[in-house]
Amino acid sequence: MSDYGAAQSMYTINNGGTGTDTITITGLDIPFSHPSGLWRPPEPFVNGFPEWEDFNKMCKEYPGLEKVYEHMKAYYNMCKDDWETKKRNEKG
Repeated sequence: MSDYGAAQSMYTINNGGTGTDTITITGLDIPFSHPSGLWRPPEPFVNGFPEWEDFNKMCKEYPGLEKVYEHMKAYYNMCKDDWETKKRNEKG
């Protein structure tokens, strides 16, 4: 059983205008900061790309990474072209 309980919680969101919106969540109330929370930042190369600025800095520091990245982009573009051609051909 979770330590967070199953109590009803009410959250008020101020939309910046003259009114407010109220969201009521009934059931298991998990805070956003909890490891099982509703939002998790993307994990690089699993379900997202690394922060672009950091990645560019790493490429400058590690020339091999930049070379592999350039190869990956070229291979991706070849696959993308093939993929799109197949989709067009399937449509008729």
